[in-house]
Amino acid sequence: METKKYKLSEISLNVTDGEHGTIKDDINGNYFLLSCKNIKNGFINITSNERKINEESFNKVQKRIKLEKNDVLITTVGTIGEMAIIEDENINYCFQRSVGIIKPNKEFVNPYYLYYSLQNELVQISTLIKGAVQKCLFINDMKMIEISLPDLKKQNKIVKVLHNIDRKIKLNNKINNNLYELSQKIYNRWFVDFEYPISSNQTYKSNGGSFKEADGLVVPDNFRVSKLDEICDCQNGHAFYKEGYDDSGLMVIDLGNVSLQGNFIYTSADKYIDRNRIPNEKFIVKKNDLVMIMTDRKATMDLLGKTAKIYEDKEYALNQRIYRIRPTINVNYVYSFLNSSSTLEKLKGVALGSVQKYVNTNHINDLKIVVPSAEIMSEYSKVVDPVFKRMEENILENRNLEIMRDSLLPKLMNGEIDLDNIEI
Repeated sequence: METKKYKLSEISLNVTDGEHGTIKDDINGNYFLLSCKNIKNGFINITSNERKINEESFNKVQKRIKLEKNDVLITTVGTIGEMAIIEDENINYCFQRSVGIIKPNKEFVNPYYLYYSLQNELVQISTLIKGAVQKCLFINDMKMIEISLPDLKKQNKIVKVLHNIDRKIKLNNKINNNLYELSQKIYNRWFVDFEYPISSNQTYKSNGGSFKEADGLVVPDNFRVSKLDEICDCQNGHAFYKEGYDDSGLMVIDLGNVSLQGNFIYTSADKYIDRNRIPNEKFIVKKNDLVMIMTDRKATMDLLGKTAKIYEDKEYALNQRIYRIRPTINVNYVYSFLNSSSTLEKLKGVALGSVQKYVNTNHINDLKIVVPSAEIMSEYSKVVDPVFKRMEENILENRNLEIMRDSLLPKLMNGEIDLDNIEI
């Protein structure tokens, strides 16, 4: 495949970064002020708890650099080299200076081809990173990144192959977001409103179910209240980084392995340790264990307390700042309880620290959990288990799609694959 090399500045209308100045927050604003932390795994991740600004501040930022569809984004501090491409027509967010913004010149390059090309040039990008205290990719250096371009026709074919994979990954993520919301609604209906079914057309509270007070909480008569560590075996993680990691072995579960939807996920930054170097069996995580994030760098604490269920029949190593919870009662019920909004708010309310928020083991162990009868938990599990299993299937499919995409990417860029013989 015949190609020609260009500097990034030669095939872009502009290469710059986000806002440098101070912008006042406005909790009533309709626009979001994002940073490098909002770009991960090819997506722009925005939650309702992001920093908000008003229209006046948003327009001020947009005058300097107006975000548009097909702009390519790259993080320039923190985890440098995370990328995304803007797919929105209506944009209600802007970025701080920690994000580089590239406006492709479509006469030379398909924006998605540029996006995939940059992902294929992470080694080149790593050589441009500077800084002693805080590592940074400076804009002037970013402009010098070299990209090899075939003609637009070939670019479009390559984009079609890779973009079809990414669209499927995005669809699965959207489905999982909806499934997560559904699971929370079911939990709240059954165990916050206490409208769990007692017959084919009747629910407990609406049918005159009786309640009692237990440990300061009002619960149905046949429920009890326990502390979390009374119905779970709990274990804090080990600081494996102090001894160093290995090239293979058990995957070490870290903060990045728990998603906002309470799913266990794999990442490109996963680390491993030889099983023989794990100091105690208590640091081994197994199928149906729950793992909770104990710390969060964001003021909004979106991830603090989020809990994932281990769904593959494998062993993992438990890193520090992750809490392993092994229920002695129905795991799906405990999993739902830990990810419920009421539990997450309680943990945020007791979180310590200024720059980095965290909860300690006592905060988690002392959580009061309403424990229904075994029969009710079993019925609840039958309802939500298909929801959780579908989410797990989507995560595994995404993992395989990502492996396929990442394997195809360099081969397509280097012309090793005959584009006419590929179907996705």
